[in-house]
Amino acid sequence: MKIIIIIIISLLYSCNFNNDLIDYYNDCNDTEIEFKTSSIFLENNLYRFPMKVFVAENQKQYERGLMCVRNLPEDIDGMIFNYELEQNNAFWMYKTYIPLSIIYFDKNGTSISKSNMVPCKRDILESKKSHKERCFLESENYSPKNYYLNALEISNEYLYRNEIMSSKDSEDIQLIINY
Repeated sequence: MKIIIIIIISLLYSCNFNNDLIDYYNDCNDTEIEFKTSSIFLENNLYRFPMKVFVAENQKQYERGLMCVRNLPEDIDGMIFNYELEQNNAFWMYKTYIPLSIIYFDKNGTSISKSNMVPCKRDILESKKSHKERCFLESENYSPKNYYLNALEISNEYLYRNEIMSSKDSEDIQLIINY
């Protein structure tokens, strides 16, 4: 009977990991990367949506993005990735705790593709390698339809996210960056 109780308590505890333990399990350390912030706008035929975002401008920032971030600061709506050369690879949700939406923009700042992304959570007994491979495969769901120069990750908490993401693919959304 004691063994059963110990097993049950262990299972309950393992299902309720605290944040520090999950961060450790996911190799999310306390090393913070500093991001510049910028005010940007998304604009369609009817509305102009203001946003304040983190800006990823170098390889280290591109690779880290919003991984290991539990909550965005209250005044930050997402993250913009600015590339010098056109890209065609998808974003993934590996080690990402918050649901995000993504919009890819071409060299003219016109939206070419958008997706709603969900965190790729690591299962309790899943190996790091298996988790990474699964997240990579899931990223195919977020592939852009064409080459892009900018990608914008939007927090699900952003006030106008539903209006932006529910617009038809045929409705162009323009990206306006104010540096």
